[in-house]
Amino acid sequence: MSDTGPAGTLDDEGPNNTDDSDQLDDILPASSPPDLFTQAVQLSASISPSTPLPLRMFHSESTAFHLNRHPNLVELTVDEVAVKFKLPDLHPALADYIRHARELQSPTFKIGQRRSARANAELPFSHLRVWYSARVQVRSTDSMDVSDPQRVCAEPPSLEWPFGRYDTVLLSDGSAPGQGLHGAASSLVPVASYLD
Repeated sequence: MSDTGPAGTLDDEGPNNTDDSDQLDDILPASSPPDLFTQAVQLSASISPSTPLPLRMFHSESTAFHLNRHPNLVELTVDEVAVKFKLPDLHPALADYIRHARELQSPTFKIGQRRSARANAELPFSHLRVWYSARVQVRSTDSMDVSDPQRVCAEPPSLEWPFGRYDTVLLSDGSAPGQGLHGAASSLVPVASYLD
């Protein structure tokens, strides 16, 4: 028995119902995910005096990031961001990150590293811009295929989220997977960039 729907048409259970989605899959080409790596390369190659800096799209060998044009928080001091997100070690964490990136020419930390900077370590900036979310895309470790970009979030404590909302992200350094987390780095979003 089948019911008739609006204007006398047959509902899903009707004997003459056909699913058009299978036919559409044959006609329409499968869409591929946007390639944030290519977009980041094109953006950095076309910088002009009118290009807003810092760039909001950038990548490493295995991971691409895309930020909204406008940050959620603009020109807060490092200490204000630390209080807002309840991150008491933000200042020394940033100092360690900068020192590590300068010394080793690498923007990642291996999991398990200790903080070596003092709480009042000098930073080359005093204010941060903070984005509550970013789109992240990774390459496959065994091919040049890219994944669908994923949104990762971090929001400070609020009435709705009393402890804040933080996505944990594990990023690979591009080496093939193995046992454990060798070659992985952890990252805490919010994504921040410094002001001169």
